Parts: sequence; C-alpha cells; structure tokens
Amino acid sequence: MEDKFKKGYNKPFSGSESYRHHILLITKQLNENHRVIVTGNNNDLNYKCAYAAIKGIYQCIDQCLEINDPSEWRLITSENAKLVLFNEPFGRLKYDERKYEAMIVEIDEMLSATQEKDDDRIDIVIVANKRHLEEAKDHRDHEMLCTSSVVEIDSSNIVDKRLVVDDTIHRNLLAMAKTFKEAYIPKEVDNQAKEIAKRLFIDQSMVAIIGPTGSGKTSLSFELLPLYDLSDGEDNFVVISDPSELKFVNLSQHPVIIIKSLCGVKFNHAEAHRWFSQLDRLYAAVKINQIAVIITIESKVFERIQSHMPPHQLLAHTVKLTSSSVNESEKRSKDTIDCEVQTDNMSLDVLPEGNSTQAGATVDENNLRSVKGFREYRISRSKIFSSNRCRIISFSILPSGEILLIEYSGKLIKLNIDFKVISTLQIGNGVLRSCVCYTGKDIAVILNQDQLLFVNIKKDMSLINSRSISHKCYSLACYDDKLYVIDKYSVYVYSTDGDFLKDLYESRHTMLEFIDIAVRNDGSMIFIMTDAKKLISIDNLGNNLFMLDIPDIEGVLIGNQIRLCVGFHDNVFIFGEIQKGSNQKKIVQVHPCSRSCRVILQFESDIDYSTMQYDCVKHAIMLAGNSNILTVLELR
Repeated sequence: MEDKFKKGYNKPFSGSESYRHHILLITKQLNENHRVIVTGNNNDLNYKCAYAAIKGIYQCIDQCLEINDPSEWRLITSENAKLVLFNEPFGRLKYDERKYEAMIVEIDEMLSATQEKDDDRIDIVIVANKRHLEEAKDHRDHEMLCTSSVVEIDSSNIVDKRLVVDDTIHRNLLAMAKTFKEAYIPKEVDNQAKEIAKRLFIDQSMVAIIGPTGSGKTSLSFELLPLYDLSDGEDNFVVISDPSELKFVNLSQHPVIIIKSLCGVKFNHAEAHRWFSQLDRLYAAVKINQIAVIITIESKVFERIQSHMPPHQLLAHTVKLTSSSVNESEKRSKDTIDCEVQTDNMSLDVLPEGNSTQAGATVDENNLRSVKGFREYRISRSKIFSSNRCRIISFSILPSGEILLIEYSGKLIKLNIDFKVISTLQIGNGVLRSCVCYTGKDIAVILNQDQLLFVNIKKDMSLINSRSISHKCYSLACYDDKLYVIDKYSVYVYSTDGDFLKDLYESRHTMLEFIDIAVRNDGSMIFIMTDAKKLISIDNLGNNLFMLDIPDIEGVLIGNQIRLCVGFHDNVFIFGEIQKGSNQKKIVQVHPCSRSCRVILQFESDIDYSTMQYDCVKHAIMLAGNSNILTVLELR
C-alpha cells in the first residue's frame, strides 16, 4: 500500500497547469471536509489530478497509503495512516458490485475516520470512474458519496496517448479493413437516408447509422469514405468490432474509424460500458479534426442504449435505415455454406447455434462467436527443423502480427505476418514442456523447464537474461508487468524481469492438476484449466471466483492436451480431443460472466495439437502441434 502511494505520488503530470482549477477544488475539499471523490470519464486523468492536489498538502508521505480493494480498510488505523487514497474501488473497466459490497461493510467507519479530531483523523481520497460511481450510488447510496464531496474532471479536451501506437500494427489494421471491404457484398440503401448520412458526415465528421440486421449499415459506411477530406478515406480506414481494438489505431494518421455494431448484436450492459468508456476520447479527436467516426448500431440495441446509457455527442447525429429486402432464409443458407469448408487433412463441422450447454446463468448470445472457416500455413522444414520430425511446443502472437514459436528441438523461431521464417535462436537442447509470451518492449519470456529465459526479439534474436525457478513449471501467462506461472497445484507471480513476487493461489483439490493458464484482457481475472475438465477462475488478488465444469459434450476434452486462450469479449476458448489419441477435436467457448459454454467447432485432424492462441488482429484461433502446419480458424 505504501509502495503504490509512492509510485502514484512520484508519477509525473505535465497537465497540472491545464487542470489547475480542478486541483484547487480537490485541495479545498480535503482541507475543509477531509474527504473528496475525484471522478470523470478518464481514469488516468482523475488519478493524476488527485495526486497533484495531495502533493500540495502532503510533503511527508510516510503515513500515506493507496489501496484498490476496499476490504483492506480493516488493516488501517489512525496510527499507521493519515491519508488513504482508494483507487477505483467500484471497479476498473466495469462496475464491480463485489468490491462495493466490501466497501459498504466499512463505509461508516471510513466516514467517521474523516470526522475525528487531529491525530485520530484520516483523510480519504476516492478516485473513481464517473459511471461506476453513479452505479454504486444507485446500488446503495451513502453520505460518504454525497455530491458535495465530488470533484468532476472534464476530460473532453484531451486524447489518450495510449491510442497512438506503432505504425506497423496500424498498417495491419488498414490492410484487414481493406480486405473486409473488398470481400463485402454491398446492399441497396434508401437514397434519402444516404443523402442525410452524407450531409452529416461532411458537416460533423461523425454519424451513427441505426438499423436492423441486413439493412445496409455497413454498405452505407463504406459509401461515406470518399467524402472524408483529411486523408484518403477509401484507403485510410479501420473497422473496429471491440473497444479493446482501439489501442491499435494510430490517430495521428487521421483515419476514419468505423465502429461495427456498437455494443453488439444484442445489448449487454457491461459491454456498453466498455464502449462508452472510449467514446469521450474519440469525440475529442473528432472535434480537433484528427479523425472521423462512423458508428453502426442495431435498432434494438440503440433503443436499449437510449434507455440504459447516458446521452453522448457521438450518438447525437443519427440516420435510421429500415429492413433490407434481402431474403433472410437465403442469407442463413449462404452462412451455412460458408462454414462447410474442407481440406485434404481436416474437415470442419460447425455446430448450430442451439447446440449449447449451460453451467450457470442464461447465455449471452451477443458475446458468442461462430467459426466461418480456416486456413493452413506450412513452415518450410528444411530451413529450421533439425529433422523430419516436427513439433511446435508453444507460440505467441506479437502485436505486430508476427509470431514467435518454440520447436521441440529447443529452437525459438520468429515468423513474419506472412508466416515466413525471419529469425531463429537456439535456446536449449530439447524441450518437452515450454511456453513463450511477449511482455512488450521487444522482450519475450520463455518458460523452459525450471528457467525463465528473456529474449530480445528485435531483428536478430538474442538471449539477454535467465532466471532459475525453485518449483516445477507447467505453463505461463503475462499481463502488464506480471508473469503468472503454474505448477501442478499453484499459481505464482513473477515480475517481467524474472523477480519472484508472491504465491498467488493454491488449489484445495489435490485431485485437480493445473495444465494451462490464461489472463483476461484487462488483467482482472485469471483462468486455469485442470486435467479433470474444470475451469477455475480467480481474480488478480488470488480470490477464488468460480469453478466451472466443462460438460461432457459427446465426450469432449479427455486427456491433458487441453489448452485455453482468451479472446474478445473475454470469451475463453478451450481445445481438446474427444478421446485421447483420437483425430476428433473440439473447441468449446465459455463466457465467464454467464458461466455458460457451448461447442463452436468439431473437426477431424491427424495433427496432435498441443498449443493454442487467439489472434486479436485477425479475429482467429490459431493451433499448432506435431506438424509444421499452423492452423488458423477464422471467427465470424
């Protein structure tokens, strides 16, 4: 808690002069009431403004603490703390009712602590997202959260620098969008609606197109591109289907951003909040003539947005389309044909939408994806493999689209986006169990039996460091600056420099052996697959959230070659064989929020797959195993 505070306190803030008025209001609240809630739509800006105010009051920070989990309040007394900063106590990316319930238990004592005299008093600063604060108050209001204690930070005039990324990734997005447009079959759009959309797009550089499925929303979006005057809109556009994709878009290139199906095909409250957390940044970029935004929304979803979400400027200029004359039965028939793709050594059988199995609440079909086909990419054996035998043990997909893979002979191989070998590095003399993941800044970490190996992957790869581990290692996952490593029954946390941090979780069930691990896209949840077909979920503090039985759907998932990965919308994909050593394979999709699962794909292959990853750029699942073939399953 002390270290967190020191890190936040010493974090530089170049915008302090621009937000001087807000900082003075926070200072005033702290001096007069000894409590303040700093809120707004930009969590990072709220956090920096809060610390800027604290710096003006507290020069000695020996008894200043920062906590994320409200339940930690019970460890705090006036003897060990004079100021406590609660950072996002109602949840980070979405409202977390569990965290607020923990806060409610202690909230009376928190309020009392701010009202004590002198040495017994504790100043409290709460930094929270505006929408999460509103949800907390709707759930259960309290004097501690009263409006008079709130300072709202206006972030409408800034653009998040995290949205400015490497041009290589941006170019990949452009290429994918162009391919999607070329393959798209356009639909007829009403001329009157088309003229309204064109006028709005020219005047405002933003428009929201609302209509039912098949009404021509995407077709109209593509027709608007030539009207963009900041750059060549027909070539400089990206298609975004998930809010997390926005971090790959380089706004400095003045692109047109097409948001396809805002909030999904069916409204989901949590998903809507993920989208709305990004809209302020996009609107600010539109207003300074940096980008243009076209948003498509399903009609019924738009109705739910209007009734459940606050108004937003990006949705103020709308065009409504009516149903297309496209025959829905013909459309469904075409979709089915597209799914029945076959090659010589693999056949796909995509299960119908109704073939799902639940282990909890009702499934949210909005977040379930279907497989539309697959491709296979062959890696030349003569150049990299030491013998005719080939087995890919593990691989990792880089943000640039390049791939790192480990072959059983102990060779690390780097492929470009066209799956061509561009570099190799010998890291051992034979590997039976290994994992590789990318930690950022051109560094990859490799789990090699009882070692963590750190490799600089820029141009010609080179080993730069290694760390020995005192326990057995089965699998590895990475998020932000942390590595999560499992052995048979435990999860350990290491820094991305290889320093041991803590034991995070230990299974109470000795009959369940851990075989794979993955981390949710926001780092808040960790998923562990066991050899007994159970999916364990814990939070990043090590608290057990749930254990989900992956049901016997025609005998799926037998043996310990079960693998998992996390895709968009936080879906977990699990791969396994129907029977050990069988050519029959299946992929199951699990949605953690509804705790529901279904088979999305069953297929035959003589490849013994041993590793799986999700490619967020291609929207695809990739599989590899005892072959020099990479299998890419494209998701709909």
